[in-house]
Amino acid sequence: MDKDQLYKYMAKKLRHYRELKNVSQEIAAEYVGLTRTSICNIESGKHSTTPECIFSLCCLYGIQPADIFPFAVPIKFTVQEALVPVTKMKKQRILVIEKQQQDGSTTENTV
Repeated sequence: MDKDQLYKYMAKKLRHYRELKNVSQEIAAEYVGLTRTSICNIESGKHSTTPECIFSLCCLYGIQPADIFPFAVPIKFTVQEALVPVTKMKKQRILVIEKQQQDGSTTENTV
């Protein structure tokens, strides 16, 4: 299962539980601070969302976050894919430090 398949699987489960609990997309959106369109996009698998949003939706639907994950299906993420956000943050931090050194700044601000 790749990333896109995982998002679609989770999206299908979120929609299933929302409908099972008779919660409208509008109510779900209001509960997590998003628009109804955002909930629609999340449930269709067009957009991913934050862990906080997933947790909040699970709380609203009365389920555990584990209920929406496909534990029986192997997930194929490479170490490189998992480290991409960390690598980008480190590169940004290095660029900020290098810029400060060039400018002669003494404070270290990170991105």
